Amino acid sequence: MTNTLSQSFTSKGSNSSLFHVALLKKVIHTTEKSQPLLEGLTDDLELNLSPEAMLDCRINKGEQQEILVKWKQLPDFGSS
Repeated sequence: MTNTLSQSFTSKGSNSSLFHVALLKKVIHTTEKSQPLLEGLTDDLELNLSPEAMLDCRINKGEQQEILVKWKQLPDFGSS
């Protein structure tokens, strides 16, 4: 099958429809920056956080107390 394929390209006399790896261009994006790692992240990729403040407190439907905590190493949207 490969013989007939290569023969069909050589019989036409032009290989302009072929793709060659030499036509590839190297692209390096230097504008992309990665996000910094969190302050509380250890070498073992464990997150050690310490509480900064208690933002809110409520009683849920199961009669359990829930506390909204602001963590020192996280932005405000990371409160839990």
